[in-house]
Amino acid sequence: MQNWFGGFLICVFCAASAYAEKYHFDSRDTDSGLPQNSVKAILQTRDGYLWFTTLDGAVRYDGAKFTVFNTTNSPGIRSNRFANIYESTDGALWLGTEDGGLTRYQNGEFHSFSVAEGLPHNLVKTIAGDENGELLVGTHNAVGRLKNNAFEILFKQPKPDRTYFGKSPNGLWFWDNTAYYRLKNGNLEAYPSSDALNSEYTSVIFEDRAGDLWIGRRDGGLYKLKGGDFHSPWQFFPLEQHFTSAFQDRQGQMWFGTASGALYVLENERFVELIKPQESSTSDAITGNGIIAIYQDREGTIWCGTFARGLKQLNREIITVLTTADGLVSDNVSAILEMSASEIWIAANNLSRYKDGKFTNYVEPKAAFSLAEDRDGALWIGAIDGLLRFKDEKFTDFGEPIKKLLGTNFEIYDIHPDRAGNLWFGTNKGLIRLDGDGATKLFTTRDGLAGDNVKIIYEDANGDLWIGTYGGLSHFRAGKFVNYTEQNGLSGNRVRSIYEDASGTFWIGTYDRGLNRFRDGKITNYTTADGLFNDGVFQILEDERGNLWMSSNRGIYRVAKSQLEDFAAGKINVVTSVAYGKQDGLLNTECNGGTQPAGVKTRDGRLWFPTQDGVAVIDPEDVSINPLPPPVVIESAMIDRQTAAFGDELEIAPGKNDLEINYTALSFIKPEQVRFRYKLEGLNDDWIEAGNRRAAYYSYVPPGEYNFRVIAANSDGVWNESGAMIRVVVQPPFWRTWWFAALIVCSLVGLGFL
Repeated sequence: MQNWFGGFLICVFCAASAYAEKYHFDSRDTDSGLPQNSVKAILQTRDGYLWFTTLDGAVRYDGAKFTVFNTTNSPGIRSNRFANIYESTDGALWLGTEDGGLTRYQNGEFHSFSVAEGLPHNLVKTIAGDENGELLVGTHNAVGRLKNNAFEILFKQPKPDRTYFGKSPNGLWFWDNTAYYRLKNGNLEAYPSSDALNSEYTSVIFEDRAGDLWIGRRDGGLYKLKGGDFHSPWQFFPLEQHFTSAFQDRQGQMWFGTASGALYVLENERFVELIKPQESSTSDAITGNGIIAIYQDREGTIWCGTFARGLKQLNREIITVLTTADGLVSDNVSAILEMSASEIWIAANNLSRYKDGKFTNYVEPKAAFSLAEDRDGALWIGAIDGLLRFKDEKFTDFGEPIKKLLGTNFEIYDIHPDRAGNLWFGTNKGLIRLDGDGATKLFTTRDGLAGDNVKIIYEDANGDLWIGTYGGLSHFRAGKFVNYTEQNGLSGNRVRSIYEDASGTFWIGTYDRGLNRFRDGKITNYTTADGLFNDGVFQILEDERGNLWMSSNRGIYRVAKSQLEDFAAGKINVVTSVAYGKQDGLLNTECNGGTQPAGVKTRDGRLWFPTQDGVAVIDPEDVSINPLPPPVVIESAMIDRQTAAFGDELEIAPGKNDLEINYTALSFIKPEQVRFRYKLEGLNDDWIEAGNRRAAYYSYVPPGEYNFRVIAANSDGVWNESGAMIRVVVQPPFWRTWWFAALIVCSLVGLGFL
């Protein structure tokens, strides 16, 4: 036997912390809509729905809602205690129960097979397919094949009360307390238990796509048998866990769940602990957090079913947050600056310097708001009633000239060293220029400035200054201000961010009125009504892929600049935003802005944003795009608030007016950001932007024939242009039919002969 104890034990714990930071775990339970919290099996059917088995019903999930099927609402179901699930080659869904036999779901109808229909036992322990795609069913006392609705027994278990089943791509593995068994090509092979591979302590068996067999034990340890060969040397992994589930993802990586709630992935020959044990791992009984099912959906998301804690969804985190736990001086961050020495400086009441992965903190600056680097490489720190310069590890107070102009209770929101050697300060009391000779000048609304509350100062390629205030945007050139406000096209007067792209286009963000594009004297507005995730635009950073990243009170979001340009040109009427929040790694979705820099793109291309709980860091190159358009399904319809049956056609009787059509799109990556468009061809041939609403409403549809079409895009804006369609036929009242009109004509003609 090969015993790689030391090497693998070290790898488990060395890799765990680094890998675990990449995932966020969202939980769903009865509070979310599950009928019961034991999720025993998970499957995505070919139509795109996710199905879960629980002990109080079978559950279908579309990303927005759980639909429960049970004995109360679904004729054909004989028991709510569902345990396993399988989709056969003909598209039928098969569900095994603990006491109600085998249930088939096909063409919207359920049908159950029990002892009365020839099933050997009503406890179904496993459902699988053989090499020919035929259905194998393991019950409490026998294994057989279901063919043409008849059950053919292949063999009976020698010890039914001690028999457990594993997972295999083809065929079937099971075991009892004396041996392991494999059903393959119609033949049953037995492998007697040995001292090392004692089947009595086996808790899970999984055969991977390479034919290797994984055997997990309830007393700790995991075996790998190459090619499923019991006679060759095997590998042993000494994880002290009671293993309860195993799964192989599409990338070939193996995942393992345990009774304690721990989740492991084997990556590059190393075991990584993604979820730490939640409960004792020594008990033979599966505890509440025990992971009893693992599954990967078509978009790559990993799902885990637990014994009594519902469902867990693993979302890959793209945001790393640096906090006081990492050494940051304070979690409430105001401004972030990268200096020429490749140091990151962070204003968070006091001051932190981040270099080579380590923080150095300085407590001398109090209430630090803003940061800037001058031409000499010195750091300037703006604060409440204060201004400091930091050079050669020494702070120098420069606050006195500002105090002479403003008195007390001033706040410095931005510091800008211009190309001429002057320093400009944006404050709550106006704009200040400090020249190289120490002379100061204050500009306020009396001098033509749009507002005295100055949030940002930007110098363009021509050396002109653009000043964002809470009274609008000011362009300062040749000593004069030209202002842009709501009155001449700006979406809002509270300007917080200014960005000039390589083409010379200006992008202006506001506190609560969205984004503005400014070019050649023309302003284009973008708000949530036009597809922005949020109307707050506190900072604007462009990545190398041409996306604009923006921060707000509700998180960070990005929009493709090409879409913004197309919107400005009238080519599209809505843009797609992709939002990032807690499930992506943020500890607090509220970003800070109005103090500069309110975010920075560092030389390595990463984006840094200040938040209420630390510094959020994103590598845009590490952000994957979901390329899969979501399947679109028209689920139901209501006429005058009554459920209406339909297939390919929905018929509306005369006198019926109120129509509601419910649809969905099956994407599970940020399903709340899935977007829909629909139209009723023949009534209105233009697409209606429905946002994330999953229903269409019509208060009145005239008699006639129509096609209702709906399309959807995933959270990355990839559209399923085919979507779904049903024909809608509205029958006219009898007095508007052709035969009634003909009858009237004939009647009138007949009267003419009287």
